[in-house]
Amino acid sequence: MSGTTPCSACRAPIPNIVAAAPFCPFCGTQKPTRDLPAVIAEAQARARAQEQARPAREEIFSKRGRDLCLTFDPRAGFALLGPAEPKGEAPRLRAYDVCNQRVAWEAMLGEPGVGNVSYEALAVRNGNVYVGLGRSLCVLDLLTGAEKWRAELSDKLAYDSSDFATRGMRVIDAAPAGAPGVVWAVAVDDVISAFDRDTGKRLWREARENMPRRILPFGAGLLLVQTGEAIELVDPATKKVLDRLQGRIERWDMDGSCGLLQVDRWGFRERDGVLVHDFATKKELLFEALEDLEDDVPTVAANGRVFCAMESGAKLVAAPKPKPVELVPAFHIRAMVMCGPTLMVLLRKHHGTSVRRVVGVDPATLTIRFDLGELPERPSDNWTTQLCSNGQVTVLAHGHATDSRSCDLLALDARGNSAWRVTVGEWRAHYFLGGYVAVFSSWGWQILRPDNGEVFAEFKH
Repeated sequence: MSGTTPCSACRAPIPNIVAAAPFCPFCGTQKPTRDLPAVIAEAQARARAQEQARPAREEIFSKRGRDLCLTFDPRAGFALLGPAEPKGEAPRLRAYDVCNQRVAWEAMLGEPGVGNVSYEALAVRNGNVYVGLGRSLCVLDLLTGAEKWRAELSDKLAYDSSDFATRGMRVIDAAPAGAPGVVWAVAVDDVISAFDRDTGKRLWREARENMPRRILPFGAGLLLVQTGEAIELVDPATKKVLDRLQGRIERWDMDGSCGLLQVDRWGFRERDGVLVHDFATKKELLFEALEDLEDDVPTVAANGRVFCAMESGAKLVAAPKPKPVELVPAFHIRAMVMCGPTLMVLLRKHHGTSVRRVVGVDPATLTIRFDLGELPERPSDNWTTQLCSNGQVTVLAHGHATDSRSCDLLALDARGNSAWRVTVGEWRAHYFLGGYVAVFSSWGWQILRPDNGEVFAEFKH
């Protein structure tokens, strides 16, 4: 009988699956035949052979998880976009419904270059999917994948890659979904093309001396455009400038309709400082002269005050009536967010082992409400994205001291209490999207509920 070993005493055929036991299961006699390591090695070899004989599982996408585009639409939920190349078939663009774990649609079957599409050539804006293929722009319906229109460009489109939450092809659509609007497409040769969102009709094309550093949607169909040393509020259809700030701008953040700007030698005063400008009313709300601001740390506004890091992050200052405060000696500020009535501050030890620290600060007095103590030094990059807040909870990347390939997400309320804690693998990014926490790690993409950290949807590598 194959797959058996005869007992040396009763000669009963002993199945090899139990041959590791030190006695015969029929007569109890000690077996002199096979040893445990040999049995284990044989079982492992059989398992490897069976795995190799299985048909390969078809991958949903042909690109890595970090190259995909995650999007949210209130009508359809969360979706991942990227190229797919089923075995023996032509490449195509695929949309995957992350919530229902199914392919939602496929488009652009067999088109040249579609198999190499990544987030760099994708943008999703107000129900449209914009796909860049060389000098062509193809626009698809997000829900169905049906093609809406195409346009030829002067060159391939530029893209942003600095932040998972905002990265993608430089296509800007400021109008609300469902309303008539104008789309800007920015090419790498510094040419901006404007199209009617619904028909694809080109409205104008303009070559700029320099590519805009940033373009943000603003209000009902307007754009904020930063070029050189100016920020302009622009009507995208006519290019008419409705408001303009001119000067040396070191950092620009937004809080509602207000720009929070760190500036050098500003205006007739020629003073360094922090400026608050309301683009809706076109008025300056605050200027406070401050020197040595840290422009790597985002500026935060709350409770009628503006918070900045200064002296390379060693101190926190709030305007108006600034009075710099050192929060924790030897620790420098790396990021800040508001969570309810508390300013959450991420710090890093400036010399020696780069351990991190999170403190909650009273916005009125700049005193520390709570201190979580020293945290593991990892993650040790992408500081401004290590914590994010929806106003109710702040979610922090919390590394493991002994395992660099594993990280937790820790959710804190405004009092510093832990709301939940979830292990996510080796952390890459997390941010709020569609009211949920979107996470990318070595495990793939996960969508977590912000109230309890439960996995709402996921896409594993």
